[in-house]
Amino acid sequence: YTSAPKIVSSLSATPSNVSLGENISVSMYIQNIGDTAANNVVPSALTVSGTGNVNLLSGPIPTSTNIGGHSQSSFTWTYKATSSGTIAFSGNATADGGIHSSVGTSNSINILTPPELQVTLSASPSEVIVGDTINVSMTVHNIGQSKATNVTPSNLSISGGGMASLVSGPLPNSADILGNSNTTFNWTYMATQAGSITFNGNANADGGISSPFSSSNIINIQTPASLEISILISPSSVDLGDTFNITMNVKNKGDSNANNVRPSALIKTGDGTVSFSTGPNPPSVTINGHSESSFTWTYTATGTGQVAFTGNVSADGGIESPETTSNILVIKVPPSPPNILSYIVVNPDSLYEGELIEVVMTVDNMGDMEATNVYPSNLIIGGVNGVAILRSGPYPVNVNIGGHSSQTFKWIYYAEEEGRIYFSGHANGDGSLSSPTSTSNILTIKRRPLPPPYPSYNKLLPMRKIMSILNDNKCNDNPSAEGCSI
Repeated sequence: YTSAPKIVSSLSATPSNVSLGENISVSMYIQNIGDTAANNVVPSALTVSGTGNVNLLSGPIPTSTNIGGHSQSSFTWTYKATSSGTIAFSGNATADGGIHSSVGTSNSINILTPPELQVTLSASPSEVIVGDTINVSMTVHNIGQSKATNVTPSNLSISGGGMASLVSGPLPNSADILGNSNTTFNWTYMATQAGSITFNGNANADGGISSPFSSSNIINIQTPASLEISILISPSSVDLGDTFNITMNVKNKGDSNANNVRPSALIKTGDGTVSFSTGPNPPSVTINGHSESSFTWTYTATGTGQVAFTGNVSADGGIESPETTSNILVIKVPPSPPNILSYIVVNPDSLYEGELIEVVMTVDNMGDMEATNVYPSNLIIGGVNGVAILRSGPYPVNVNIGGHSSQTFKWIYYAEEEGRIYFSGHANGDGSLSSPTSTSNILTIKRRPLPPPYPSYNKLLPMRKIMSILNDNKCNDNPSAEGCSI
C-alpha cells in the first residue's frame, strides 16, 4: 500500500534578540510524511503578531518546491526590525491536490531598542580647601535594551573660577554595558586654586554611540575666613531713660569657617551718657564661609547728647576684623504730652433780637504730642435775661490737634430775647484729656427799635417784611442771604 502525500510545517525565527534595524531570518520547514511526492508546495504569506513590527526584505526562497515521500524542504524569509517589542511569525504550506499543512507559529523574537547612553557626574566633597583631594565619578547608564560595547569616558573639562589638577583616572578605562544597566568610572583630582568649579564630560561606545554632555555638582575650593563688621544702634533717637540696642553684624567673606568669633569691648564716643545693661549676646560664635552672625548689647540713655560706639571682632588662627564705628545715637528730653487750653469768643458782641450769633471756641495744644479725638463740650449760656437758641454746631465735631497747634469749633445761635449773656464750655480728648472751662465775652442782645411812622396806607409794610424774614427758613439758616436783611 502506498500512502498519499501529507505535509507538516513548522516555523523558526533567528536570532531571538535583535536590535532595531537588524535583520531577522524566518524559516518554514516542510516535511512530507506520505509515500508519494507532494508537488508544487507553496508557503503562505506569513502573519506577524505581537507588539513589535518588521518590514519584509525578501522571501520566500524558493517560491515553491516538490517534496518526495518521506522527505523535507524549507522556505526562508528575511525581515528588518522596525519597531521594538516582541513578535512571532505564523503561516502554513499548500500543495497540489488540495493538500495543506496546519498553521504553525514561530518562537518569539525580542526586538530591542539600540544602546543609548546617559551619564551622571558627581564630585565630592562639595567644599575643599586648596591642596585637598576631589573625587569625581561618572555613572554611565545604558537606557537601551541592547548591549553597549567598549564604553569609554571622555577627558573631563573643568569650568568655573577655581582650578584642579588630575591625579589619576579614569578607572576602569572602558567597559561593556548591558541594556538597562550602568557602570561607573572614577577620577582623583587635587584642588589647586580657590573658586567654584564643575567637571564636564560624556561617554562614547562602538557604533558611533555618544551620550550628551553632563556637568557635576559645584565644588567650592575655599579661601581662608575673612571677617567684616558693621555696628548699628537702634533706634537712632531715644529719650532720657529709654533703653536701646547695639547690634554688631559680622560677615565671613572667606570660604572657610571662622571659629570662636568674639567681639571686643565697645568704646563709646560723644557727649551723651549711657549705662551698660547686657551683652554681648552670644559671647562667641562660629561663622561658616560666606555666612554672617550678630552680637547684641543693651544700654540705657542717662544723659542728653550724641553717642557712637567703636569695636571689632577676632577669631581663632589670628583672624581679626578692622575696627568699625556705629551710627550716631541722639539722646533727647522726652516730648511733653498733649495739654489743651480753650477760649471762647462771641461775634458780634452786640446785636438786635432776631439776628444770628457766631460762637467760636479755639483749642490750643500746648504739648509736643498730638491730641487725638478732641471735641467741645455742650456750651452753657449764662447772664441776665437774654435768650439765645442753638441753630447749628459744633463744626467740626471732633479733630486731632498736633503738638503746638490749634483748632476752632463754631456754633450758630439765634438771638431770641434781649439781655446780656455769655457762653462757657471746655474741650475733651482721648486719654482723659480735658481743658479748663472758659467763658466768652459778654453779648448784648438789644430790643429792636420800632420803625418810624409811615403813611397809613403802608404803615404795616415794614412789620410784614420783618415777620416774613423771621419766618423764612432760608433766612434763619443763612441771615446774610439776599433778601434777608431787615
